[in-house]
Amino acid sequence: MQPIAPIYLVTFFVVMGLSIIVPALPLYARDLGASDIMIGALIAGFGVARVVFDIPAGIFAERVSQKKVLQIGLGIIAVSSMEAAIAPNYWLLLAARIFEGIGSALYVTTAATIVSTSTELGSRGKMMSYYTAAILLGTTVGPAVGGIVTPLWGKNSPFVVYAALAAVSMLISHFTISNNQKPHMQKHEIGFRILFSDRSQLLISAATFAMAFMWMGLELTVVPIFAYDNLNISPTSLGLVLASAALANLFSTILIGGSATG
Repeated sequence: MQPIAPIYLVTFFVVMGLSIIVPALPLYARDLGASDIMIGALIAGFGVARVVFDIPAGIFAERVSQKKVLQIGLGIIAVSSMEAAIAPNYWLLLAARIFEGIGSALYVTTAATIVSTSTELGSRGKMMSYYTAAILLGTTVGPAVGGIVTPLWGKNSPFVVYAALAAVSMLISHFTISNNQKPHMQKHEIGFRILFSDRSQLLISAATFAMAFMWMGLELTVVPIFAYDNLNISPTSLGLVLASAALANLFSTILIGGSATG
């Protein structure tokens, strides 16, 4: 059975790194001449890459070594984050953000696969809630840390921290994730036809899309721009505001997941 505790730790590092850049991204992008629409594109580029590569990532995780896919994703995150930190213009920053989305898709989907296939059915809901809690803990801590490092080390420093966290995560996964883990879950017919014929799946997917739209559209784009332009807020204060929003999600997820069965 695959040990999954390291997955929770690495997931926390990866998502914390992603969230660290939120307070700095609008300021950094504006230094490169970006408009508000172009700042939104930096968020959208990451999100589109996630959407496009999430399904292939799941297929690779089932057919190839999960450890390989996991580490490829972490490697892409590390390299693209360093590229973002030294980007001389907006367009290279946008390209780096797209590659960050690709790396994130490979990692997050594969990590979820490992957690799901390495736990018994009766405890799967609880274990997946811990995985989600690791994500939410990262989104809670990340903005607060980003709000601190941005004024201390510069507007591009959160990307350097993100790259470092991804590199550390590669080391952790190298020594703790086995190389021969294969999914042991039963095979089911999966596809868009099944998705669109199942009303409950459609409702869940629609709700998930709405939540992601609000998070990426409002919290990651509109809120930072509004805070800087209209409230004269500092990166540190913005980080605390975003962290407080994620904190409520964290506690509710743990409580709900703890009562889940199968």
